[in-house]
Amino acid sequence: MRKAVYNNEELMKNIKSAKRYIDDGAGLYSGSVKSFNSWIVSVNEKLAPYGLTIDESCICSTNDYIAFLDIQFCFDSAGNLQTDLYTKPTDSRAYLNFNSAHPRHTFSGIVYSGCFRLRKIINNQDKLEQRLKELCDCFKNAGYPESLTKNIMQKALASERCLKRKSERTQVEESATPSIRVVSTFGSDADLVKSVKRFASSLSRTRSFSESDVSDRSENLPLTPVLCVDTTA
Repeated sequence: MRKAVYNNEELMKNIKSAKRYIDDGAGLYSGSVKSFNSWIVSVNEKLAPYGLTIDESCICSTNDYIAFLDIQFCFDSAGNLQTDLYTKPTDSRAYLNFNSAHPRHTFSGIVYSGCFRLRKIINNQDKLEQRLKELCDCFKNAGYPESLTKNIMQKALASERCLKRKSERTQVEESATPSIRVVSTFGSDADLVKSVKRFASSLSRTRSFSESDVSDRSENLPLTPVLCVDTTA
């Protein structure tokens, strides 16, 4: 696409914006429906030598939504961008059953990520509330308690919409104190933590922990490591 289309100034002169993810694309075209259809023909002619073709395309008018990945968007009569969730007709919207044998925090995490995903996608508060209620109904069908879903839904409604990456919002300063990171499977780590704490002073004197962690740091740093335990499901 870049070689055959994006770098072709003649083909791109009426394209105001274009976004593509693998085989899914969307953009803004300045011109009539007829000229757009002619543009598609020209693009396919350029792509033909590479065995590629655009076999599906659509043009949407004001207030008509167009889908891109899991988002659908349009411009209203006032020219404002409106965004909404897009789900395929075949999406059953089935979620992990609340009675399954998983740690309890797994279920709250599923509800939280689902609600705040909608918070990021939808820019209209009334539409967001509608979609959140639909999502909570799906969770209810999977056995989730209403108190859990309602609490997280209210947090999502009250939160500010933010599209920045987490790394851009917060910068975590690296601790100057050497640390021993323990990665284990989910479960009771009491014995593991106890053992690491017991031998922490000895571990800090071994080459694998001391040199690899503090070789580029000040010699005056404390030798006793800070214990960090990561548990992964």
